[in-house]
Amino acid sequence: MREGLLVGSNGEEGDIIDAYLRGASHEEIIEIAKFYDYLEIMPINSLEISSKISNKEIIKIYKSIYNLGKELNMPVVMVSNAHYLDKEDVVFFKHTKIRRKKRKPTNSLKYLRTTDEMIEEAMKIFDDKEIAENVVINNTNNIADQIDIIQPLSKKIKSTNY
Repeated sequence: MREGLLVGSNGEEGDIIDAYLRGASHEEIIEIAKFYDYLEIMPINSLEISSKISNKEIIKIYKSIYNLGKELNMPVVMVSNAHYLDKEDVVFFKHTKIRRKKRKPTNSLKYLRTTDEMIEEAMKIFDDKEIAENVVINNTNNIADQIDIIQPLSKKIKSTNY
């Protein structure tokens, strides 16, 4: 069905977070999670839902997702949720987002983070260096090792014969 693809759970707007937010049973969340190859979490301050629920609730959900991954023998990775390169680019992102979707700006920070910044964010959730390094470095590298490098286009320009 999806040979050759790895499917991640998506973070904030994914089925698993949605299931937790609507109070789904553990069994239902397990069934949802079985569709994915790995589970994703993101830095708390990159989430737009952080304006709707407390950081404490987000941490509880993320710890549940981590435990779900252990239960299903499925890697959990922290992704940066990057939508722009540098932290100060948030102003441009907010402007284009407001104009495009006519939405109120949020305080979420969706910049590309360094490994150290990601570990720091994971520590805010788990308060455990080993878990932080697993979700930021080890599990991410294990997933990357499963991906073949492909060249989608030839380096040669070919003309068509009409």
